[in-house]
Amino acid sequence: MRDRLRSATAFVLAILLLAACDGSPQTELRGHPIPPRDLDAVALGKTTPPEIVARFGEPDERAPDGALTYRSSVVRRVRAGLGGLWRTSEEKVEEESVTFRFENGALARICRSRS
Repeated sequence: MRDRLRSATAFVLAILLLAACDGSPQTELRGHPIPPRDLDAVALGKTTPPEIVARFGEPDERAPDGALTYRSSVVRRVRAGLGGLWRTSEEKVEEESVTFRFENGALARICRSRS
């Protein structure tokens, strides 16, 4: 009987310890990030929309005027309670979009916005 009581007590204590532990934050990069150094591979007045798609993949948005927009975000996620089984919270830390605009079939402007 005493052994069962000790085992049950140890089990309950282990569960309580796990429940009290918050997970450490994890940061994820989601979407289509385009690092500034990768923009060195495109040239204003020369690069075409198919070349942009070949280099960076399918855009998140194709505007009626032919502009291609790529979006990405940095998300911080924290799992808490029973090793992360109870709840997960997410917070967007940063959002970015890169839009390639074209004139006469060639790259005319690159617009980058962050929030």
